[in-house]
Amino acid sequence: MESWKKVEKCKSPKPNASSVDAAFKKENAAYEQCRDEEKDLELDDVKCKIEADSIEAMMSADAKMKEVQGHLMVDKTVCKTAFGEDYGMQLERLASTWDDAFRKLAASQGGGEKYNKSLAEQKAKCKKSTKLQADKLKACKSSASKMDKAKCAVAEYWSKHCATYTKCFVKAETKYSLLVKTVKQALGLIKDQLNALDQVSCYIKAADKVDKLEECKNIEKKDFDDFDIDFPIAGNGECYEPPYRPCTVGYVTVHYDGEAEWCTPCIGVKGKIGDL
Repeated sequence: MESWKKVEKCKSPKPNASSVDAAFKKENAAYEQCRDEEKDLELDDVKCKIEADSIEAMMSADAKMKEVQGHLMVDKTVCKTAFGEDYGMQLERLASTWDDAFRKLAASQGGGEKYNKSLAEQKAKCKKSTKLQADKLKACKSSASKMDKAKCAVAEYWSKHCATYTKCFVKAETKYSLLVKTVKQALGLIKDQLNALDQVSCYIKAADKVDKLEECKNIEKKDFDDFDIDFPIAGNGECYEPPYRPCTVGYVTVHYDGEAEWCTPCIGVKGKIGDL
């Protein structure tokens, strides 16, 4: 039937979304790689700051040590002559003791400059790592926007396809359903007429035989099943569309771990938070 062919025609050609799907997959892969790199940079930055805090803690501890050292370099009891020690041996011991004490004092007082230099270098390193992580984060947000735009293109493709298909299907299905109804009604009338002809034929054959005429009144109607036509079912015209669009709860959960602030909604395509 021509009307059924029109219904079938609405279903072809089959949609080909391979190009927009491929574009989205490409942007999705780029975004995920960017986030992985950004997380590594964030870890490097955190590690750098922990190391800087460590140096400051060492400087603080060193400063407290300096408060003690220098005042307690040599105890006065060291000046007493040791048992069995002659004057020459005492002088040699005292010289060695004082030399060692001065060396320790010099070492304790010279550490500050070394720590200050290390801290300055570490802070410069951390400043660089912080900037690298911030720049990568900015790049990832740009990548996220491109990914959302690509997904919007997929959603728009299917939205336009389904709008065209639905319009075509409704028009063709309405005409087809009306035709099916008309044909079924016509078949019903034909069957009624055939049964009526059978009854008229019976009356003619009965002539004036009363018993035969009575049988004709109650003649059994035939179903005429051979006349029935099997009509294909048109269906409900349902059209597939991707389940998630940018910034819907499902999309944000899958691609942004629930961080909705990363998402850029479609323009002109329904895709707000809360829409499934």
